[in-house]
Amino acid sequence: MSERSFEILLVEDNPADVELTRIALRRCDVGRDTNLRVVECGEDALALVRREGEYAEAARPDLILLDIQLPGKDGVQVLREIKEDDELRLIPVIVMSSSDFEDDVRRCYEYRANSYIRKAADMPGLEKIMTSVVGFWLASLTPPPS
Repeated sequence: MSERSFEILLVEDNPADVELTRIALRRCDVGRDTNLRVVECGEDALALVRREGEYAEAARPDLILLDIQLPGKDGVQVLREIKEDDELRLIPVIVMSSSDFEDDVRRCYEYRANSYIRKAADMPGLEKIMTSVVGFWLASLTPPPS
């Protein structure tokens, strides 16, 4: 019996960062199939993880890569709502942001982010970070039971 695909939710409104994540996923040889789902705003992220509306049939993600600078409901609010929900709190959430404001970092960890990673300023640096992050989590993560 084959292992089910690993579901990743990327919450990101920057098309360049979305493409780099796709590239990193293709370059990571972790011996398992992955499925990347992308949403561009916090409201859609919450609807997807809660399986509401158009996302009622969506697979619950095994890993969330979350930008905090989003249109509408920001990533910190999304993180807080996920981690306060008994059904969702076990999903690992990796915050990936260009912000290095101490308050942003502190708030994300207070709301139980699994990691806070500062995005690199250039494309090669960002690709290296994405490859490392995705490779680590895909190679070592055993997701919580559904």
